[in-house]
Amino acid sequence: MEHRQNKVASPTQPHIVVATDLGESSDAAVEMAAGLARGLGASLTVLSVFDPQQFAPVMEIFAVLDIWWDLVAVHESKTRELLDARVARLEKVDAKTAVVRDRNVAHGIRAFAESVNAELIVVGSRARSTASELFLGSVAHEVLRDADRPVLVVRPPVAAGD
Repeated sequence: MEHRQNKVASPTQPHIVVATDLGESSDAAVEMAAGLARGLGASLTVLSVFDPQQFAPVMEIFAVLDIWWDLVAVHESKTRELLDARVARLEKVDAKTAVVRDRNVAHGIRAFAESVNAELIVVGSRARSTASELFLGSVAHEVLRDADRPVLVVRPPVAAGD
């Protein structure tokens, strides 16, 4: 696992880590975490974890061209830009960003939260059914199941008519 973070929280200030895949379903989790951070006077890290192996289908092509790690670095850089833009829209919260590379996204979230001694992990859920989680699994479910600290799972708002 490799991660870089903009700033580290004060040892006396509570710390919340919110994981996002930068999709719309994660927005509710980020907003909830920001609200909690404001209310508790906590610092917030908006975290994105990605698996470099997601580029495996094109790995051989890029490895031959010796630009495999360039592709990963560009993805990481773009992710950081998107996180920074997301954090800039948050109001009145001490927020930082972090990007982690890990083959297992849920593990990356848990390990990062442990490394910064976060009091709470916030994750979004796409509101899959329990049956599909049993067969397909989900990052939120795995984080909730295996975390050694409290986890808040936030579902996206229900659209009118649903």
